Amino acid sequence: FSFPFRYVTVLANPIAASSIAALRTLAIGLVENVSDLCALPLVGSRDDDANASAGVGKRKTKAFYLAEVENALLWHCDHISVEGHGVGNPYLPLYVFHTHNNKHASAAQVMWKYALRAREHMQENAEFRRALMIAFNSLSLSPEGFRWLLDHNGDVVTLDTIKQNLIDSSG
Repeated sequence: FSFPFRYVTVLANPIAASSIAALRTLAIGLVENVSDLCALPLVGSRDDDANASAGVGKRKTKAFYLAEVENALLWHCDHISVEGHGVGNPYLPLYVFHTHNNKHASAAQVMWKYALRAREHMQENAEFRRALMIAFNSLSLSPEGFRWLLDHNGDVVTLDTIKQNLIDSSG
């Protein structure tokens, strides 16, 4: 079956939790085909589960699936080894997905996270630097007041932070 058919089937599931779980599985399955992943219409409506289970008239509620897909992809990226094995950058599909949705700070955050993992687990400094440059460029595309992100420790990372890491890694 084609991915649009699978997507419609996922959303047609009357049980919201099952639908979300299936959507996460579909998103992870589409990691290798980012153009299909980016083509998913991730806003819709569904029956309100609380009303449906109580036998009350069904009420449609807005459902935003973008966050579910982002969380599933991030979980997937975080659980893939960055130490080579022919995988490449496991965060790249999520970076492309964020960039496609004009979420440049989120794209920068993903590449910053990858850069830190690459620095920790890889011998090659070039991959670390490449990820830093991509993070810098993405963050530069964010509106001026939003050119920052939080790292895993809760520390603020700015363009200057990324630039300093690039300078420090060049020597």
